[in-house]
Amino acid sequence: MKALADFPIGVEVRAGSEANSILGSSQQQAVLFQHLDQLTAESIMKMSCVHPNETTFSFANADTLVGFARQNGISVHAHALIWHEDYQVPSVMKSYSADFSAILKTHVQTIASHFSGKVISWDLVNEAIAENSDTSAVNGFRNSMFYQKLGATFID
Repeated sequence: MKALADFPIGVEVRAGSEANSILGSSQQQAVLFQHLDQLTAESIMKMSCVHPNETTFSFANADTLVGFARQNGISVHAHALIWHEDYQVPSVMKSYSADFSAILKTHVQTIASHFSGKVISWDLVNEAIAENSDTSAVNGFRNSMFYQKLGATFID
């Protein structure tokens, strides 16, 4: 497929210690190498994985995937700096009582700086817009913790 397109053709993959990691599957790798030229990490670049608590960042799993991609001439689309799903939000952010915009800014800047020059694109804010059936939506946005704390400015 990648030979037929003049834009990246990619896939979301599991990696690191996730079950069914592409890093341990020669079958998945064969499909990737033959048909695709970009990958996106399913979870290991999301908030709770790379920023488990206020002052700790953990990049080992994501770095391993990015290194694998580089070694094989595959670009990486990073996913995602901010995502509303409760299980992916670090517990420190849920209970943070100081300047929430400051911790969010540190989160984004630290991760973006770490991967600068290593990935070609990002999902900055994933699924911020509410679905039509979302009865808790506010002004078209998901009523996420981020929206509740900062309004629509969390996207900025």
